[in-house]
Amino acid sequence: MTRKTMRNRGFEPWTFRSCLGYQHFVINDNNRDQRKKDSKKTSIATVAEIKTEANVAEKASALVVATDHGGKFLNTFTPVINSAWIIDFGAIDHMTFDSRQVSPLRPSSQKTVSTANGNTTPVIRERSLTLTDTLNLDSVLVVPSLDYNLLSVSQITAALSCIVIFLPEFCVIKDIQTRQTIGCGIKRGKLYYLDLQSKDSNKLQQALIADGSEEEKKKSEIWLWHRRLGHASFGYLKKLFPSFFAKSDISGFRCDICELAKSHCVSFPLILNKSPFPFMVIHSDVWGPSKVPTLSGSRWFVTFIDDCTRMTWLCLMKTKDEVNLLFQNFHKMIETQYNAKVRVLRSDNGGEYQSSNLQKYLEGHDIIHQTTCSNTPQQNGVDERKNRHLLEVVRASLIATKTPISYWGEAITFGAYLINRVPSSSINFQTPLQALTNVVVAPTVPNLPPRVFGCVAFVHLHKHQRTKLTSHALQCVFVGYALHKKGYRCYHPPIPSSNSTNVYYNGCGVS
Repeated sequence: MTRKTMRNRGFEPWTFRSCLGYQHFVINDNNRDQRKKDSKKTSIATVAEIKTEANVAEKASALVVATDHGGKFLNTFTPVINSAWIIDFGAIDHMTFDSRQVSPLRPSSQKTVSTANGNTTPVIRERSLTLTDTLNLDSVLVVPSLDYNLLSVSQITAALSCIVIFLPEFCVIKDIQTRQTIGCGIKRGKLYYLDLQSKDSNKLQQALIADGSEEEKKKSEIWLWHRRLGHASFGYLKKLFPSFFAKSDISGFRCDICELAKSHCVSFPLILNKSPFPFMVIHSDVWGPSKVPTLSGSRWFVTFIDDCTRMTWLCLMKTKDEVNLLFQNFHKMIETQYNAKVRVLRSDNGGEYQSSNLQKYLEGHDIIHQTTCSNTPQQNGVDERKNRHLLEVVRASLIATKTPISYWGEAITFGAYLINRVPSSSINFQTPLQALTNVVVAPTVPNLPPRVFGCVAFVHLHKHQRTKLTSHALQCVFVGYALHKKGYRCYHPPIPSSNSTNVYYNGCGVS
């Protein structure tokens, strides 16, 4: 509604305010005769002065401050403490009424301050002013007619290269380069007042706590370890790194890659009874065939899981009939390395487990073969969930790094290595490897610092692999951890994958 339309309809604007730079009118709906009688009075905006018992001036500051550059400042009605500095987002210059304790005064270049009624008052001087040890102001306008001091946000951010963060109860002034807090404001009423005693103020301590830089660093570390551990759940990460979650809730973390890779139906019911000793019961299942073979030509994999510790062994297979030989090798390894006996093999009714050769071997070693009911894979829930977990790691790793599907064999062995070293809720948040070594004497297992699957790795070349004028490192892609070796598996397309410990990683970069 324009001023002309408002007048035609019997309204007359009598005061003019702003909110974040937007103009508002307060409408006075008096009768037409009264408006004509008082038109000269109501057409001029007035500034009310209110004095409290404490003799503190409260100014209804409908002031418009105009400089010779044409800039304007507008403020709303709020109680004001005349000796304090108000941190104002709308002011384009610092202003003060007090000319005492000044630095060398300078002429004001005929700048003026205008009130809303059109009257102007001169700016008698410009001066420099030191408010605190860290806040030095240049070009402060001395306006004797003002009853309070104004600290311009736009001026201080430009002159001191800082930012001002407004919070519900206080605000913080921070240096952009050093990230140090150089000032603090406290909210009184609807205004923010500069805290001239900020060094001893509790609000400054709150402002420092509110600084998100340290929290952002911890969040970055959480995301980095989330990817390093094959997109492990944030609940597990909180158990591993509780200090990272001191001020963060796991509900605030949501990974789109995990949503794509781990979407599934309602989980199978858990089996509450577990074996009291390792290797009493072994769960086994076969997955496949994959439409895309691995780099070695495998299309299947089989898992052997200890019921007591949830330790997992995984083997890639080119055909399903390899299960018989792989289980025999696994059984011999358990007897030799852990001096233990397998009592029960639990699997589904797949033909690979019903072969005559495997049945004869089980009978010859007094191993009971327990199978699920027909069309009831839920009864083999331990292995079904493990397969799901493994495939989630595979999908997340391949999707995140845009790696070809033919690398799924590398990704799933990478996942099995990590799962054995990540806490599990089914064993009281121990790692399977830790649960196993706490019960039986196990051979030394190499543990390497985790890396992000698919990240760029530079493998050092030995003297016989290079010359004095050629590169001393080979740029590769990290694809997992070596089996029975303390080294990383790195892949360079022109040559087969290699195992090495002389590897440099460029942070968490992904190829």
